[in-house]
Amino acid sequence: MFYAIIGKPIQHTRSPLMQNTALRAVGLTHEYRAVEIDPAYLERDVRKLVTDGCAGFNVTIPHKQAVIPLLSAIDPEAKAIGAVNTVIVKNGSLRGYNTDIDGFRSSLLPHKEQIRGKHALLIGAGGAARTAVYSLVNDFHLTHLTIAARTPDKARVLANTFSERVPISVCSFEEAELLPAVKQAAVIVNSTPIGMHPNTNASPLPATMKFHNEQIVFDLIYTPLQTTLLLRASANGATTVNGLEMLIQQGARAFELFTGKQMPIDIVKEAVLKSLSQSS
Repeated sequence: MFYAIIGKPIQHTRSPLMQNTALRAVGLTHEYRAVEIDPAYLERDVRKLVTDGCAGFNVTIPHKQAVIPLLSAIDPEAKAIGAVNTVIVKNGSLRGYNTDIDGFRSSLLPHKEQIRGKHALLIGAGGAARTAVYSLVNDFHLTHLTIAARTPDKARVLANTFSERVPISVCSFEEAELLPAVKQAAVIVNSTPIGMHPNTNASPLPATMKFHNEQIVFDLIYTPLQTTLLLRASANGATTVNGLEMLIQQGARAFELFTGKQMPIDIVKEAVLKSLSQSS
């Protein structure tokens, strides 16, 4: 029996480090593997994983939505989000969950009162954005959410999916449209890979954008821990949150689903931070 993470590309993932560190720490001998799967062969290769003895697997880009038709059942929250990142295999049946939502919530919950009743700006409309929109709309009692995306049509589809509880508007990356959204936002979330290693000088917001000390800026990226976006926001007095907490907490929930045990968070975080420092 083993566990895995599937995706393409897969070389960048810290999930094997996290999960294998946790498995050893709690005295389990199972292995957690990274398995690259091409989208064209997703169904075939998932079936092979199950046949080979995989008891559960995480799902990353580009399979978080494509894996859903292969499931026997799906957790209600994962269904509402429309994306799955954790699958449990039991007697050949596959049940899907979304543990990204656990990571997102835990990262922003300390700032809930600062966000309550305010505006939010989400940058991006890809797979990670679905989790962000779901949590922002359901957990933080916003009065308005703006989604900024390079392809506004894609953002409109996302907005229409989640607009029943909170008014959601869409804007492009044009500075004239972004500026008022940035000014009004109590929380700004970057769900794009812009600024991720190795393109660490990039930022999803222009350098001319200014932040203020009543804002929270949350970048889902964790390589590097301090992106250009976060450095600029911090320099303007904003509170910044990086993607490490989300990474750890989504992994911890997946570990619990896999094993029925609590992940030793401190041990895993130490291993991840050591790995990140060695690769920077």
